[in-house]
Amino acid sequence: MSTLVNIELFKLRKRKISFILLAVLIGMFCLVFFSHYYLVESSETTYEVLAAPLQFPDAFNLIFSTAQGVGTLILVILASFVVGEEYSQGTVRQMVARIRTRPQYLGAKTLSLLIMALIITVISLLVGVIIASFTTAKLGELSLDFITLSLFGDIGRMFGGTALTLTVNALLAMLFVILAKSAWAGIGAYIGYGLVEGVFTTMSASMEGGWLKSISSYMITPNTYAFVHLEEGGLSLWFPQLYPGVLHATMVLLCWCAFFVGASFYLFQRRDITA
Repeated sequence: MSTLVNIELFKLRKRKISFILLAVLIGMFCLVFFSHYYLVESSETTYEVLAAPLQFPDAFNLIFSTAQGVGTLILVILASFVVGEEYSQGTVRQMVARIRTRPQYLGAKTLSLLIMALIITVISLLVGVIIASFTTAKLGELSLDFITLSLFGDIGRMFGGTALTLTVNALLAMLFVILAKSAWAGIGAYIGYGLVEGVFTTMSASMEGGWLKSISSYMITPNTYAFVHLEEGGLSLWFPQLYPGVLHATMVLLCWCAFFVGASFYLFQRRDITA
């Protein structure tokens, strides 16, 4: 299995799209931070509130929320092409014949997606810290006084939650790639699910109660919001009553991951794999 995973990661390094998407990730971080910085510099009022997301420790909120948004889309694109590449080239049957078992083939793809989710989260954190160090220094004074043990706990929670968010959406894309035998189906499913979920969540928010309102707390996106906030200090706008708890969100997203993986393996095992 480790050999197959290494092969998948090697192919990923050789794809031009990987470096293009890396540039997009870095570019989007620059756009988010520096557009916010321009807004702060051009504003004459509420300077402290506007500047807080660009300064440590509150900058970690902006770093991980950006990683969730941009990083998820990037991983969905990569996942769709990693899983769907053999379908488009018509080589799925030959690849499975070499490996001899379908679960081993798909398992290597799945583990590769998990590793990619961690890599994208690490890169996002590094890029975000570099840019936030610049904006913190420009808007105030850059020091290490904000570093505390509780902050490491917050960063660990946000890091793990971000990686989990990326993973569950990548597995969603993988399921639909296998279902439709097309890389574009994974991207389309991610976008389509987001639109449908957004409409339903907005409608359920206007309800006073009932089982329909509680369904949104078991969907993907509302639970991703549970991770990105600081427990103490700063000026972050975090309202716990509006979002699920971290434990609830973790369990829900893990259940979605298990469902997507199980459905993907079932379909891949039972269906004809001819592209």
